[in-house]
Amino acid sequence: MMCLDPRKMYSSPDECLQKLKRLIEKFLLDKQLTGGISSGDVISLQFEKALSNEAKSLEFANFQPSVSRVDAFLSQNLSSYTGLWNFCKKLLLLSHGQAEVERGFSINKEVETCNMSEETVVVQRLICDQVNVCGGVTRVPLTKELISYCSSARSRYRAHLEEEKKKRETEENSKKRKYVEEDLKELKMWPGSMATTPRRVIERTFGMLKGMRVTTQRIEQMVSGNKLRDRLEVTSEQCKFP
Repeated sequence: MMCLDPRKMYSSPDECLQKLKRLIEKFLLDKQLTGGISSGDVISLQFEKALSNEAKSLEFANFQPSVSRVDAFLSQNLSSYTGLWNFCKKLLLLSHGQAEVERGFSINKEVETCNMSEETVVVQRLICDQVNVCGGVTRVPLTKELISYCSSARSRYRAHLEEEKKKRETEENSKKRKYVEEDLKELKMWPGSMATTPRRVIERTFGMLKGMRVTTQRIEQMVSGNKLRDRLEVTSEQCKFP
């Protein structure tokens, strides 16, 4: 049905012609085309002529489905080709059910394996769709760009793993830094509030600091923590009852 898309008719006329011929063959096989093979040949010739003439205009290239109806647009531009337009009307009247969507679910089930990420599923589906568009695995064009892309797949995969590893480390360090900052804030507020236990807060803070790489900022935080700890120990001694 994509062969009736005006934008495709402008950009890929040969592909549209091949798809229309397959539709004609399907109609002939199901005995749904009046006039038989001769009528199918007339439709093909008229469509080829339309692709060479009407479909070359910028009106086809600038077609917007959200603004204009496909049937009205094709009626305006292809009504002079009687056999072709009658065939297009039959195609446009076909029921658009959920078969294509359900078929997509079946394909997803076939390509899915354990521990497969969402991005991998999307890529697998793109590959399957492209193979179907080409008409089979043996008909996929092996271009120089495709061969080069496949040869460097392993190196790009390793680079992706390294990037993911660095991203996880950055997130972990950010979480630890956040915990440290919160604990230091509690330590600074503790002399004016007896709501928290100083020993537990201190142990938690220094436990976090041990698992982090030391930087200038973190050294300053450790020094500040040590000073606060000394102050808290003195305050704790003073607060003890005889």
